[in-house]
Amino acid sequence: MERVFRLRHPELPPAQAASLGELGGRERRRDAEASRTVAALASSPSKLLAALDLYVPLSENRVSLLFVLGDGDESPAPGAEGDVGHGLVAELVSCLEATLEEDAAALAFPGLRQVFMLNKTHAITRHAAGSDLRHLLPAEWLRVREERIEGYIKGYMDASWAPVVSRLDGGRTKQQARRRSPLSAFYAAFENACSAQRSWKVSDPALREALRQAVSEYVGPAYRRYLEDHPEVETAPGRTAEELEQQLSGLFEG
Repeated sequence: MERVFRLRHPELPPAQAASLGELGGRERRRDAEASRTVAALASSPSKLLAALDLYVPLSENRVSLLFVLGDGDESPAPGAEGDVGHGLVAELVSCLEATLEEDAAALAFPGLRQVFMLNKTHAITRHAAGSDLRHLLPAEWLRVREERIEGYIKGYMDASWAPVVSRLDGGRTKQQARRRSPLSAFYAAFENACSAQRSWKVSDPALREALRQAVSEYVGPAYRRYLEDHPEVETAPGRTAEELEQQLSGLFEG
């Protein structure tokens, strides 16, 4: 950037030339640090938020740049198209999200990939919304991530709990239905899902409770409908709808 503006303004006043030199030095140091950070992210996506914080000083660089150019009110507002940090930060976030997607693709257990991406996207979104990063990202950035969060929750429900509830319809195949009663198949699938997902970690308390509530509101009514439609069925001890919902309250503790 420094070289570009020296070509455009070969004869700068001393004060502006000094500011441009300072900007160039900061830019080179920032780029070197960015390269090291992005390289580290390939093996440790948990450093994502630290990498994003690296670019908050770009808003300070913008002030220096406007001083050098003397553009005044004609310069773009923070976060607008053409702003210094706008494209750079958005591109970095996209690269880091792609790294997370690659890591998530290696998770084969049904629903775990969605929970992984839900955790990461929620953390990124919450952090960006509460920091100076929000000034360096496009206006629609938060909205897009909120829609992704909703999509991850839906994907998780489809992968993890739709197969469990489907057992109440007689199982996936007629052969399976002949081997085991729908209720027995449902109980077995329910226990397997709960057993696995107790060890899954959702760190944010509000997100964890929202996810539990989504599962409860999906599984509970389906189970109640089955019992109402089949009054001849006797539920085993510990198998009331309320007791199943209590089991779901222990999910995602890690």
